[in-house]
Amino acid sequence: MSGEAMFEMLARALERCGVAVELRDLADDDINVKSGLCEIGGRKTLIIDERLGEGGRAAAALDALRSQDTEGIFVPPAVRKLLNDE
Repeated sequence: MSGEAMFEMLARALERCGVAVELRDLADDDINVKSGLCEIGGRKTLIIDERLGEGGRAAAALDALRSQDTEGIFVPPAVRKLLNDE
């Protein structure tokens, strides 16, 4: 499975958990900004550096999904396996 397809599945699972997923250019010469979870306007949001490759985007989404309660939502089997393979 491609990294982009995996990222899309992870992003959909995050959205089912109530986490918005945004790709943004996090380039900044003055500070080192990384992808991660935050809260914007009272809503959980995962901001991912759009300069990351497919694998980096998927890894950031997987890390965020691991911090969410996925018991009551549908998670594709391939994603569930990744969650359990810590």
